[in-house]
Amino acid sequence: MKTLWVVFSTVALTCVGISHSHGAQAVDAVPDTAAVVLRWKAPETSVGKLADFVDAVQPGFGATVKQGVPAIGQAIGNPGLKGVDLSQDIWVVMFAEPQAAPTIVFLMTAKDVDDVKDALGSAFEVHSDGKLVAYSQNDDALEEIRQRLGGEGKSLLTIIDANSKKLFDSSDVALLVNVKQLVEDFSDELDQAEPQLDALIDQFTNALPEAQRPQLEAAFEMYRTLGKALLAGVRDTNSFVLGASFTKTAIRLEDRVQLTDGSASSKVLARQTTGDLALMGKLPADKAAYIGFKGDLSNMIEWSIQMTKGMLTDATDEQKAELDAAMKGLAKFKYEEMAMYLDLTPKAPGFHGGAVSVVNSTKGLKELSHKLLKSMSELHTPTFTQKTSLEPNAEKIGGVDVDRVTIKQEFDDSNPGVEIQQKVMAALFGDDGMQQLVMYQPTRTLQTTGGGKAEMQALQTAVDSTKTGDSAAATARKRFPAKANIIVLFDIARMVQNGAQLAGEQDVPVNTEALSGLKLEPSFIGFSIGTEANSLQSQLEVPVLQVQNIAKLIGIFQQQ
Repeated sequence: MKTLWVVFSTVALTCVGISHSHGAQAVDAVPDTAAVVLRWKAPETSVGKLADFVDAVQPGFGATVKQGVPAIGQAIGNPGLKGVDLSQDIWVVMFAEPQAAPTIVFLMTAKDVDDVKDALGSAFEVHSDGKLVAYSQNDDALEEIRQRLGGEGKSLLTIIDANSKKLFDSSDVALLVNVKQLVEDFSDELDQAEPQLDALIDQFTNALPEAQRPQLEAAFEMYRTLGKALLAGVRDTNSFVLGASFTKTAIRLEDRVQLTDGSASSKVLARQTTGDLALMGKLPADKAAYIGFKGDLSNMIEWSIQMTKGMLTDATDEQKAELDAAMKGLAKFKYEEMAMYLDLTPKAPGFHGGAVSVVNSTKGLKELSHKLLKSMSELHTPTFTQKTSLEPNAEKIGGVDVDRVTIKQEFDDSNPGVEIQQKVMAALFGDDGMQQLVMYQPTRTLQTTGGGKAEMQALQTAVDSTKTGDSAAATARKRFPAKANIIVLFDIARMVQNGAQLAGEQDVPVNTEALSGLKLEPSFIGFSIGTEANSLQSQLEVPVLQVQNIAKLIGIFQQQ
């Protein structure tokens, strides 16, 4: 028998090149009663791949990573890795039960079974089947493995969905959490979790100073809602898989949550339809961060307005009523897709941003926005007063009228750190406050912050163009699923470089000359979230070029 996954035998042989062996397989030994499974694919190979990535960032440091392989032995009770075949996978299987410490079984393929047994000594109970060795300090846990190898029960890997198993199989390091089993094992504790959450939130809100309570109560109520939603999601989850993969060019983390068919959580996810996020590719090139979104925004809008109400300690009843009316009005608008970018320039005012939203009624949205902005022209919080002015049709760009909104915050001089806050706001937005331009097209709205008229002209030109860009961001987008709900691309190195130069203008001691001379090739750390039928998956990818750029910045900062 080949040492491979039963279902994906041909694929595993092609991609991994596992050698032939005889006897039982670790994949068959894990029962569906296991709570957590960790599998390290062929440590000899996977550690080498990680070392190659590290070498690409800092030549020579990959050898240090390879020297860490013996630490695996310490973790699995065989410090010298005597008899262990590191070209094969190592598994850690955990069983859990309430009011007791988890029990662990280690599984691996041996070069020499007797050598492994000798290395373990009397500290572990050992069971072997061919070259497969299972051992544990708990005989009951080991018995679960023995029974599974004897054909009793089901293998855990056969009861998760195909895409979860594909992720588990393909990752260099993979973690599988049998959430359904944990919910069953800890049902009493879960029953107590919700009232404990309520009690904890109540305790925090009651302890708030009277002056801050109105401002923060809304935030704690949001935490209460999110906490209960999370508990409900746990009950509705079958499994969670997290996988890490290494190449010379990137480190990728992926996870997948499999929900119970027909559960309340799966119905919520069903409303979050994915898309290709093509609007994201229409944004201007050479920005530091990009975000694309498609999904139901109703809860986010409601929370945002409730948070605003909570922060307004001096709001009139009329203003609060207008916020309530706005929430009801905004619920009528359907956002098909959104895309935005953020950027920092090394010269003040440094913050630039733009956003495009496809909405079912831009005319109605414009009317409601005007009404809301006028009603909230002056807002008071414990730390600052915010004044908002609206200039309808202040500009005409490309034949379309454009509104100008100016938001200025006046900080209370008695608050500590007020000078720093004022400097930061001036550096980011200028002495006149944050200025936004808003354009209402027939089917979409365009909004820019900073950069004045030129910023809006650039956004309008890019969005109205029939061409899509071939920028570094467009290339980075291709690394993520074709359809998603959210994709975020963030050039951290560029943002830090420009932010540090901007801070240097404010007399912060940084080497602005060295920073300005540093030519960083554009690169993006990326993150995505997407829903499918009864599942939620996300991906985080860190390209080697971004880490190289960050290392260059660290080198400059260390020289100061």
